[in-house]
Amino acid sequence: MLMIFDACIVPILLYYAMTYGGNVQGYITFAVVTAIWGGPTYVEFAVRSLRLIKKEYFYKPLGANQKWAFDITNWILVLTIAAITSLLIVGAAPHIVFLRVLSMPGPAILYCIAGPVFLLSLYSARGWKAPFRISSTAKGERVLPGIYYIVEDIIAVNAGGGRPFREGWAARYNASPIFRKMIRDQSWFWSIPGLFVAVACTVVIVIHPVPQGVAYGIGTFMYLRAFHGLTSLRMGSSLCMGRYLGRHYRTVGSIRFGK
Repeated sequence: MLMIFDACIVPILLYYAMTYGGNVQGYITFAVVTAIWGGPTYVEFAVRSLRLIKKEYFYKPLGANQKWAFDITNWILVLTIAAITSLLIVGAAPHIVFLRVLSMPGPAILYCIAGPVFLLSLYSARGWKAPFRISSTAKGERVLPGIYYIVEDIIAVNAGGGRPFREGWAARYNASPIFRKMIRDQSWFWSIPGLFVAVACTVVIVIHPVPQGVAYGIGTFMYLRAFHGLTSLRMGSSLCMGRYLGRHYRTVGSIRFGK
């Protein structure tokens, strides 16, 4: 969420306020945006990386006991931060800024997150083995859906759940068919529409009939609102179904065993 706030919300607020409200030239506006961007994100990334580098095993993925044991989410963050930082530097370097390049950090977030989630989900659907360690999945083991790893890593490291959460998360996934279906469906829902939205935003940004100011707004904000709303709706319906079926199974069990 910090990355989305830094890469999408802050740039669009500063751009429209300084360009249309203060009539500030583009290279000055984006010098400010580039200087401000990434502060909280870099700090959060540094903290989670330090937790995974330490000798203590609390935050590390299950089965990873070496000192340097980054999870897959950390590598995805490396890719995302590198891509967005490169776009901001290249777009803001000239005196006359490349506004269409500076419109790409939003879609870049989707490419860098939805792409790996899609590949992991594809590996899981095909039953392929992990070519290298993926968080708590060792090399040679079956890959799980992409969202499984994202949720596991963020709560275990960023939220401080550690290995106890990783163990409970794995136990819940292995024990509940409904939970496995929800994770699988959410992985496809996050990845495939995410890539489509990223491609659509990219097309709108690069075609010249669309004004640069409009393209900037679409590339940095509009996709975020729509995708956030759809994801919240999807997750809410899945959790409601899980609670309903959980009550159903408990009722059936009570009748069967006379409780």
